[in-house]
Amino acid sequence: MPPFDGAGAFGLARYRPGRSLLHLLHPAAKALALAGLLAAAIVAPPPSELAALFLLLNVALLSWAPSALPSAYRTLLALAPFLLLLVAIQSVGVPSVRWGARLPLGPVVLFGGELASCVATLLRYADLVLLLGLWAATSRLSDLAYATESLSAPFARLGFPSRAFSLAITIALYFIPLLGEEAERLRKSQAARGLDFRPRGLGLIRAVRAFLPLLVPLMVLALRHAENLARAMEARGYSSGGTHTRLAVHPVRPADVLVPAVSLLLVPLVLLDPFRNVDSLLRSLAL
Repeated sequence: MPPFDGAGAFGLARYRPGRSLLHLLHPAAKALALAGLLAAAIVAPPPSELAALFLLLNVALLSWAPSALPSAYRTLLALAPFLLLLVAIQSVGVPSVRWGARLPLGPVVLFGGELASCVATLLRYADLVLLLGLWAATSRLSDLAYATESLSAPFARLGFPSRAFSLAITIALYFIPLLGEEAERLRKSQAARGLDFRPRGLGLIRAVRAFLPLLVPLMVLALRHAENLARAMEARGYSSGGTHTRLAVHPVRPADVLVPAVSLLLVPLVLLDPFRNVDSLLRSLAL
């Protein structure tokens, strides 16, 4: 049986306790900072800003959550086939990147612009994965619920169910690693009974059919977990309406205002392209 680790596949989403600045930051401020950095990674022109953000995120992970760095890179390795396919499609289907010198790489000939575009795409996705890994390693699920409810509270006066919305997001994220562990347990138990999960031959349909025996029991277990969770909430008197108290209250400190403000300012900063001279130098070398 090929190795399978359903729990380890979601290692990026595991919280690592600590007392760093990011651990102690207000959940809402952390969510705003995440949104600003995600937007900066998406709109940043390639490739110098993306490389700078990549180095910054590696330094942040090493400083504040060093145990999360291997998990983030394992996730990048797991996404490597998808990313390579994406950059191959981009090289073939985007004529605007066909500039610069022709670079023969065995049977394939790439332009300098195509190579630069591929590197930029890989850096962009690496930034997103490292950023999400840094956030997940320094934030609990309860912090996510706190942040979602705090940020959506102003819309509650307009009838938006902010508390129910934050609870739904928290429960959904809670079930992701749980279902991974259940899938691992189911596969190992069925493999022990002689079921072969290796697909016969090639093809997407054969690969999907090899995992169909897991689908029904996994759905049954998911419904059972959902029912147990609903009963536990009812036994504790939970209701969507009324006044709720919090076990942990996060006061707003100066850092909770400064950190998201700086991260949100990164979006217009990267649009100004502060490293355009470096990018122009790299472009001239590729011509």
